[in-house]
Amino acid sequence: MTGLVRYHAALLVRSYRWIPPLLFFGVVVGSATAGGAPASDAFGFAAAMLVPTCAWLVRVLVTAQPAAARACVAAAGGTARAHVSALLVAAGAGVVFGLGGAPVLLATASSSGPGSASGPGRVLAVGLLGELVGVLVGVAVGAVANPPVVRAPAPAVLTTVLLVVLALVVPASPAPAAIRATIGVHVPTGQLLAAAVLAVLAVTASALVARARGVD
Repeated sequence: MTGLVRYHAALLVRSYRWIPPLLFFGVVVGSATAGGAPASDAFGFAAAMLVPTCAWLVRVLVTAQPAAARACVAAAGGTARAHVSALLVAAGAGVVFGLGGAPVLLATASSSGPGSASGPGRVLAVGLLGELVGVLVGVAVGAVANPPVVRAPAPAVLTTVLLVVLALVVPASPAPAAIRATIGVHVPTGQLLAAAVLAVLAVTASALVARARGVD
């Protein structure tokens, strides 16, 4: 699995297909927090935007190779393992985006707001946990809305957008509650556990589909 993860990480970096999701995340979060929003609010918004960003990263990873290259990777490491490694790299890239943006959010944030009495350390810790929830939910969405589950490009993109919206607005989703907890500087323990379970289920289901369908 380590070799497959390294392969997909190198594939992502060298293809430069990580740049559009990064620009989306940076521009949207930067524009929304440019007016000196409280740090807790900024982290809450960043957690929300990591859902579509990570779903996008999943699509980038699972569609980055032509069929011949996918067949070679699947033959070397197994179809399901190759697919899971791509999803792990997408999650890792989302974590890197969140960690990279954290110092900027703290530096540009207002000193007022719910986190002002908690201290920057707690705001940062809670904010990073909230962002992790966004990463996990985004990966879960991407896993069930893209190949091999939804193979045609147009339906896959539409399904991804629809599930992203639902993940951010449906009360049963862990993302909205985690965003509220982040803004209120409350540790999103339950939401993080729920997001982890959701991600594991989605990744497992998509890996089983990948094993059943093989390489197109």
